[in-house]
Parts: sequence; structure tokens; C-alpha cells
Amino acid sequence: MARLAPELGCPRCGYDVSGVVPMWAGQCPLEGTCSECGLTFAWVDIFRPERVHPKWSFEHATKRHVRALLKTVFFALRPARFWSAMSLAAPIRLWRLAVMVLALALVVHIAAGGLAVRVGWESLWVWRPAPAGAVMGWLAGTLTPGTMNFDGWELALLLAWPYSQGFGYDAWRLIGPLGLLALVWGVLVPLPYLVLVDTMKKAKCRPGHLVRGWAYFVPTLFVLVIVDLLVLYLQQLFPATTGWSVLAGALLVFFAAWCVLWWKQFTTAYLRLEQARLVTTLMLTISFLAAVSICLFVDREWVDVAGSCINYFLG
Repeated sequence: MARLAPELGCPRCGYDVSGVVPMWAGQCPLEGTCSECGLTFAWVDIFRPERVHPKWSFEHATKRHVRALLKTVFFALRPARFWSAMSLAAPIRLWRLAVMVLALALVVHIAAGGLAVRVGWESLWVWRPAPAGAVMGWLAGTLTPGTMNFDGWELALLLAWPYSQGFGYDAWRLIGPLGLLALVWGVLVPLPYLVLVDTMKKAKCRPGHLVRGWAYFVPTLFVLVIVDLLVLYLQQLFPATTGWSVLAGALLVFFAAWCVLWWKQFTTAYLRLEQARLVTTLMLTISFLAAVSICLFVDREWVDVAGSCINYFLG
């Protein structure tokens, strides 16, 4: 036991709790309390952390990795159950989290590419006139024979970047302005923890836990992007239908409510912070303002969206 003592750290803040181990006499207590952050933990979680992760966790799976990945993505969309099962003491394996994020990003890219090819299929065919001498059977100077040729290079470009085509306000896009805001917002939610050193010290939380929380929030962003792709695709098919902007706004409101629920479960059931509601509010507020600033800077269409919102509230 003395050999393991230097490696014993609080599951939440990482503070070395091995100093109390030599004071045990006769038996080992079941629970301990971190003197740094006040977390109450089970000693078995520290001595045997490999036993505390859920069986379905892709982050800790030793076999059937694809099945574990699918189960993890499914359970990540049920935050109450997910964060009640995931223990702070479960070893954080960043490379597994990176594999999960990249796998979901690949699926989104393939889906976006398929929709982009479907929407822009006609633009992939180019009319190429025949040589001047091949006018047999045609009225010279009036009709020119030719063929429709498939542009493979244009297809490659479309698959490489299927999210928009063209430039300026006339371009069509498969990620709408409100969908872009929600996506950037979701990506930036943990940012207040990671960039504010004083906040990290007060929360007494290791950055690895925030990376884990962000990685398991990616399935929510995955669903968001897929839904946004479908809405924009339907808008391309039925441009005369009204109410698309209202639907996009409703999806943004639903996403905001889901963010509050999801991250509150993260700070309450997983991090077990005392002021979980305040912490969640600060995280979401700061990241939302940062997301709006980024959208205004990188997306010209967002200038129109912001102007419409200001006129609505002032008028």
C-alpha cells in the first residue's frame, strides 16, 4: 500500500490524498474526504479506478469497440443517466475521446457531402460543344452539337467542402446561420473553465474532466448538425414554403434548453459542484456571447440576422 500511496489523487481536483494512508490502523475506511476541494469519495475508486467505469463506456472498452462506441453515443444523449454512471475516478483516456469525436465528425461530413451532391447535382454536368467540324446534320451557324460531361473535379471539391457553395449572399449553404450559432456555442461551452485560471482554482476541477465533458457533448452537436442539414435541404427542395426561419429559431431555443439540462447534469451529477446552477449559467452565458461574436465576424449573413433581431426588439 505504501508503494501506491504517491499515486493517490482526488478524483476531482487531483490533490494528493496519500498522506492519510499511513495513519490507518487496523482497517481501511470505506470513504475519504479531500482536504483541498471537499469531495467525498470511496477509497476503492482510487485504489482500483479501472473498476468504476460503466461497462458500455467506449473510453474504457477492451473489446467490441464499435458496439461500445454506439452505446456511448446513445447514452450521451441521456445526460441524467450518463453522468450518474460515469465516475470522476474513471481514468480519462483522451485518445479514445478523440477517436469518438473524429468518428462523429466523419459521419457528419459524409452526410453533408451526400446532401450537397443531391442539391447541386445539376451543376456537376457541363455542356461542352463538339469541334467545329462535327456539324454534320446540323444547320451550320445555328445549332452546335455537343455532349453533357460529368465534372469530376467539381464533385471532388463539393465532397471536400460540402457545407456551402458560392460567395456572398447568393450562395447556398447546408449550415444555416442559426445552426452555425448553435454549433459554435456548443463547441465553446467549456471555454470559460479552460481560459479563466481563477475560475478553475475555485472550482478545483482538473481540465481533463472538462475535456471529457466536451467530448461527450459532441453527440449532441452531431444531432444538431444532422437536423440542421435536413432543414436546409428541405428548404432547398421547397423554397416557396414559409416558416423556415421560425423553425430554425425554434430549434435554437430547444438547443439552448437542452444545453442547460445537459451541462447542469454534468456539473451536478459528475463534478458534484455545490453551485452547479451558477456554474452552468456562467458557462453558457459567456460561451454564447463568444459564439455570437465569432458568427458576426466570420459569417456575413449573421450581420443581417443581428440587425433583424435589433429592429425587432427596438421596434
